Amino acid sequence: MSNKTIFTLESRENFYLEVMKENFKLSDKQMYDVIQQAFNDFTENLHSKKSIEYKDLRNVLTPNINKKEIALVFDSSKIKSAWYGYEVFDKVIPLFDKKTKHSILSGDLIIDQNFYYWKEMFFQELTSVKDTDFLNIQDCYIIYINNLSNTLFTKFHNQLNGYEPYIGFLDTTTQTNLKTMLSFILCKVAIVNNHEVILPYEDEDWKTDENTQGLPFENYSFSIKSIPSLYYDLFLSYKIEREDLKGYSLDTRIALNSITPISGDLEKLNIEIEEQKFNYLLNEKGGKLKKAQLENYSIKDFEKLIKVKIKENYIYEMSELKEFNVIKFNVIIELEVQYSKEKVKCQVTLHYQPEENKLKLITFF
Repeated sequence: MSNKTIFTLESRENFYLEVMKENFKLSDKQMYDVIQQAFNDFTENLHSKKSIEYKDLRNVLTPNINKKEIALVFDSSKIKSAWYGYEVFDKVIPLFDKKTKHSILSGDLIIDQNFYYWKEMFFQELTSVKDTDFLNIQDCYIIYINNLSNTLFTKFHNQLNGYEPYIGFLDTTTQTNLKTMLSFILCKVAIVNNHEVILPYEDEDWKTDENTQGLPFENYSFSIKSIPSLYYDLFLSYKIEREDLKGYSLDTRIALNSITPISGDLEKLNIEIEEQKFNYLLNEKGGKLKKAQLENYSIKDFEKLIKVKIKENYIYEMSELKEFNVIKFNVIIELEVQYSKEKVKCQVTLHYQPEENKLKLITFF
């Protein structure tokens, strides 16, 4: 029997699967079959046509508790060209290290409602050494990058400071209201995969490698790999972390459905932590628990905590381990340290057992 892991499935902003399920009245079993077939086609072509191994893209497709994320902010009004995105990327692209991997998103800071609230949030979270007294945030253009080391995070800011349109950055490593807002407005651009750049391609042709974005990647010796947009949108789109908001909860159900024909509502399931597992956490993960101020929690406290926190993010790294009859997934939970502004990020792995109406803890770190 084969085991299978789908790192991420984008059905949050991409409604292709939701519409398909609704229009054709597909059962969960039929949806499972559809997603599995699409994923098999995707991984096989990715390997055979593009010489890219899906497993090597894990860190650019999933949130990482040990890496940082950044939203670089630029003032488009200071760029003469109407295609200011090109001008900005021409400064950002050469800063990438060809030995690292990142997902890139971008977009204008479009605010349709509650403008003054978001303006206040923006300036509270912005790190800048420049004069921002006359900055119109409606002129801000954002480039979002994940999977950053501390060194590369700092490099982007320091190297761009001499570029006049560069304003500063938002540290989006942990959750904020502004990060949630960015998750709605930023669009996928590309994946930097060491020395190559992976881009969506509108046609279904796997043989073509074309820079459809028109951004100057080749000018800095990056090779181009194009992926048909249907597959790119579903399996290669990084989702900025945010809570499971009303109206978007189907994303979690479809993500579950990608690795099991039994898709349910996680909110209705009980959390179970075995005593042996709990003792292991206390003995082996004591430092992390102490940092998060959880060292005095009981098993019931932990179960309640996970139950409450699981809706505050999406699930990822969905795995079907057929030989062990195990369906599992990961979720990141953030814990605010009392009397401090610090946030501690923890990864939780849960065993999905809908027949028994429970989620069983596998790991917590």
